[in-house]
Amino acid sequence: MNRTRREIEALADLFVGPASTELPGDRIAILLEGHLPVRGALWRVAAAELMAASKLATLLDVDDRQVHATSFGGGPCDASTLEHLVARPPAGHLWIVAGSEVVTDPQAIEVADELVLVTGADQAAVVGAYRLAKQVIGTASAGVGVGLIIAGSPHAQAEDVWNRLADTLRTHLSVEPRLIGVLPKLDVSDPQTRTTVPMPSEGAAMLLDALHARPSERPTNTTEPMMEVPSPPLTRIPPAPASLPDPVAFLTPDKHALPDGLTACDISLPLPPEVRLAVDATGGVHLVAAESAVASLESARHWAERHLPLLVAAVSNIQSDRPIVCDVLVDDYHRAAELARGPWQVHLLHEDGMLPVPRPS
Repeated sequence: MNRTRREIEALADLFVGPASTELPGDRIAILLEGHLPVRGALWRVAAAELMAASKLATLLDVDDRQVHATSFGGGPCDASTLEHLVARPPAGHLWIVAGSEVVTDPQAIEVADELVLVTGADQAAVVGAYRLAKQVIGTASAGVGVGLIIAGSPHAQAEDVWNRLADTLRTHLSVEPRLIGVLPKLDVSDPQTRTTVPMPSEGAAMLLDALHARPSERPTNTTEPMMEVPSPPLTRIPPAPASLPDPVAFLTPDKHALPDGLTACDISLPLPPEVRLAVDATGGVHLVAAESAVASLESARHWAERHLPLLVAAVSNIQSDRPIVCDVLVDDYHRAAELARGPWQVHLLHEDGMLPVPRPS
């Protein structure tokens, strides 16, 4: 199977999801760096490898322009966009997120399953580690896990630091930390291969949205939760068998619910449930909603414009050079004429179907 096919199937799983509902939940761990013997970034890969513990995991090292991904246990990451990158691993993946932009983002701390603090073992480092833990735990969700990695010191000294820090965190912050491990020194003899993709203009928020859009049983706290797009009336799309991942998207015509020439794309998307995704004969994306849901169309259009490359990869007949069109279905002629002045195509509903309403000159 070639690389393009594997990527398309991974993207199809992101939208449609596997047939089984028993999906293991992904985990998001935020890597926090305290006072370390040398520049903190040098310890990130070593700390992430310790956290992975021979399981499937990916370190996402974020700066303001790029995301640098290092994979553990599953071969190199091979992707050109953030969406492709996060779509590749199977459900139940561990995502280790590091970088100053992320760790200072309250949303990142709030959705984290675990906060992992990497710290040195000298007195100043211990004080700084407690101060940092106190700062971030206050914004984290209730019950968040807290892990510690002691870096740059022999095991005997690291054990003493762990005992003091663990007791302080239990007493003053009411958390039960776990010791993930000790890194006495850096091993730079065999550097890990990493993949770099551009950081979307939305920054860390987009990264978190992409992680939470993956199929999983874990709850989502993003502003754009994954929602099930309702099936069209009188048409039921059966789930694809787990052993047969084709096709990459389910397309079904529904002339009674869509304007002529559009084909419905019934895939799970983080769009308002009243907005339907469709494709025209030229490969253009259409967002279709009734008059009562006009307010949802612009937010849906914004989402679709940001994620058009992902839609193109998931649905084979979508063309990236075609504009995204919003279609409004109206059952009153006078309102249809007024709405036709807006930034959408208006269709008047009647007993025989739909009638396109021309834009006033």
